[in-house]
Amino acid sequence: MNRNATLKTIVTTALKWGLGGCLVAGPAFGQGFNPGTTYDNAPWVSARAAGMSEAVDPIANGMEAAYYNPAAIGGLNYKKERPTVSQLYFPYLGVAYNRSSQSLNKALQSGGDLNDSSVANELLQAYDGEHPYARVSLLPAITVARMFFAMTYDVRAMSTPNSSDNDLLDVNYREQSGPVLGTSIASSKRNFYLGISAQYLTRKVIQGSFPLATVNDVDTRRKAFRDSQEKYQGVPVHVGALWTGTYGWRPALSLVARNISGTRLQSQSEGTPSHRLKEDLTLGFGLSPNLGKWGMLNVVLEGNQLTQKSIPSKDKLRFGTELTFGNAFGADSGFSLRTGYSFAGTSFGMGVNVGMFGLQAASFAEDIGADADRVIERRSVINLGINIADY
Repeated sequence: MNRNATLKTIVTTALKWGLGGCLVAGPAFGQGFNPGTTYDNAPWVSARAAGMSEAVDPIANGMEAAYYNPAAIGGLNYKKERPTVSQLYFPYLGVAYNRSSQSLNKALQSGGDLNDSSVANELLQAYDGEHPYARVSLLPAITVARMFFAMTYDVRAMSTPNSSDNDLLDVNYREQSGPVLGTSIASSKRNFYLGISAQYLTRKVIQGSFPLATVNDVDTRRKAFRDSQEKYQGVPVHVGALWTGTYGWRPALSLVARNISGTRLQSQSEGTPSHRLKEDLTLGFGLSPNLGKWGMLNVVLEGNQLTQKSIPSKDKLRFGTELTFGNAFGADSGFSLRTGYSFAGTSFGMGVNVGMFGLQAASFAEDIGADADRVIERRSVINLGINIADY
């Protein structure tokens, strides 16, 4: 159904479903979509991880470390004269969107939410068969020696067409925030690292199937979204270990457990059950040979979600490469080119650091299909950071 529906259609739909704006379905999409992917569960948007199809654990450094491998907090393969304050980002901005949601992305960046008509109108594109999606994250962060502190804000809005009823729109909106703390230790020879990070997470979720009339009308939309909002709180904990050689091709082996024991987010709404984030065990192997004095090649093979028996083995494998220029490692390099491959397809990206300004961009292939469903989305991902520590 076209979003510019006639008044007759709207009135008919309103009479059919009622202008009360009630939530029609339970807190799940009406078809096989799963917005809660491993990338979606990261506390902020990372273009570097996206460009390598998330195969980044053995070489995670910079802003990727706190989530993808806390063992790398404070840096890898650096000399002892590394500055005490290596990161002081204010701000660090991340955005992600697909081809049908550039306007939705701008609306979220302007502070719009589901009660904003500009956001609601973009979500209505799902009636035309599109999958509008946009995500924005913003945070200040600082790394002091091997300690990491950040305060995150992350919002994501998406909608999909309902498979069983053309008059319904499936909406999933999530807003999350909270402080992040992480730390790591390194052996004297810098060949073994161990780290941990945790976030006190507050998450607000609005999800379900809504009639067309409800989304079109301001008052009923606000009531429906207010009545269906659920609030959760919990503390996701991630632990990582890394062994790395300091010679030749610099082989690296990483083991990371995210959401240890399955993080339980307790509901703050009476009568609403708690929500559980599944544990993600990831094993990665990487090589990082120097290319003369001008750069380095990082190659990573990784298996993630190893504890999820329902996911086929081939779908757990990820491959990523990163070509960096300059004498800095990984995310801190002056210029980098990245590509990756997973069961969802090929991803690619680039990064530039000039003085205290950093720009990372990627095109990311992701499977948002629930269970055995395969639904491939291609999304653009961008990070813009101002690292005052490099001033």
